[in-house]
Amino acid sequence: MNSLRYEPLRQYHNDALTSVWCDEDVIRYTSIGTPCTRKEVETKCSLLQDHDVFAIFRGNDFLGIVGCLRMDCKKKLFGLFYQLRKSA
Repeated sequence: MNSLRYEPLRQYHNDALTSVWCDEDVIRYTSIGTPCTRKEVETKCSLLQDHDVFAIFRGNDFLGIVGCLRMDCKKKLFGLFYQLRKSA
């Protein structure tokens, strides 16, 4: 079994991110209201890549993303999240 690999989220992950953010069956479990367009995927990725968000892979297979965002720096409050694509 291949172990998980994490890569800092970057624009070259956009194609893989469509399997998460453009899929209505997946986003209904997220805070994303409607499936994203390709342009929206690019924008979201651009915004998130400056934070602690990572693409998750098993071998070369993209599984989703995981992140830990700062919600309130003064209170040292963080939000941990993950979004996984549907199984292949």
